[in-house]
Amino acid sequence: MRRRGGFTLIELLIVLFLFAVLSIAAGTFMVDALRALHLAERRVQMNRFVPVLHDVWRAALRESDPADWRIVDGGLVADDLAIHRVEDRLSIRYQSRERAVPLPSILETSIDIERNAGLADCAVLSLRWESRRLTTTTRHRVRLVACGKGTHATP
Repeated sequence: MRRRGGFTLIELLIVLFLFAVLSIAAGTFMVDALRALHLAERRVQMNRFVPVLHDVWRAALRESDPADWRIVDGGLVADDLAIHRVEDRLSIRYQSRERAVPLPSILETSIDIERNAGLADCAVLSLRWESRRLTTTTRHRVRLVACGKGTHATP
């Protein structure tokens, strides 16, 4: 008896099974690689964003008098200065000018004033966010500190 050319059903099922296993492994690898790329992009974005935000924060407070600073509704207010978080941006209004700094959606912010005897009064913008690498979650905290003009107190 001569055997006809071609593959048996068992051989085709084995090939299909191997193809499915390899496809699942490649898909899992691609998802992990894309997730790692996304996290790396987010880390780079935050590494670039924080120094820029610090410069904006210091510039906004540079000409204000720390004696006038107060916290109102979670924002910093002075005579002609108001800084508040509004949804996804930091709104800075100085005299009649207003500037809106877009904030990443993952960023939590809080504003506080530190008044210490014998030291300069400082406004603090605290930033908090989380990043994940595979199964590890890292909590990041950054404090951006700015002091206004004439802030050195006498002991």
